Amino acid sequence: MLDDGKLAAAHAGMKEACQGRVSAQVCDFALFGETTGETGEYSLPVRLNWAEEYRGQAAVVYGHTPVFEPQWLNRTINIDTGCVFGGRLTALRYPEKEIVSVPALKTYYEPARPFQPEEAQAPSDE
Repeated sequence: MLDDGKLAAAHAGMKEACQGRVSAQVCDFALFGETTGETGEYSLPVRLNWAEEYRGQAAVVYGHTPVFEPQWLNRTINIDTGCVFGGRLTALRYPEKEIVSVPALKTYYEPARPFQPEEAQAPSDE
């Protein structure tokens, strides 16, 4: 929690009920988000979209699940634009709420599932 509780930053997310709390469950959510316990089409965990339900006062900046473009949803923003997968490295300037992004120099690791158009992906070493 930053800026007197106005901003939360977590690897995979932070529900309002978890903010300012410390426990194994809060830590798990912050690191991995919320899953159904099932695996999907690409053998990845099926994730619940906690941000869809978020109504907290703090803005939440998170990642873990790569997206093609960052997008605000209910005072949350996923800034994981898949740099490791040849996407972009993205940051949020706060308090300006300005998104800053630079392209990856290369594809460092092939993604299990595609998340961006092929023409937008950086070259790989292969």
